[in-house]
Amino acid sequence: MNTFETVINKYNSLRFNSIAESLEMLVGQAENNETSYLQFADMLVSHELSKRDENRVNLNMKRAGFPVKNRLKSLILHPRLLLQKTGQSPA
Repeated sequence: MNTFETVINKYNSLRFNSIAESLEMLVGQAENNETSYLQFADMLVSHELSKRDENRVNLNMKRAGFPVKNRLKSLILHPRLLLQKTGQSPA
């Protein structure tokens, strides 16, 4: 087992699965950008946190059982629809 596989196994044992899955790509980016050790450590943690947030949102959406997968950003509220809901007549 080479060093790379050993490090991946250690990240998996710590349950840093996203880092383990993307380690080769992240190391390549750090080498190309000549990243410092601290910047690289920050990049690893940021990557793991963003993946965990993404997974948490997806899990909560799945648990909620919404019939349609829409985000608030994707909804366009038309003034006519808003007026109909409030009982006012459109101008």
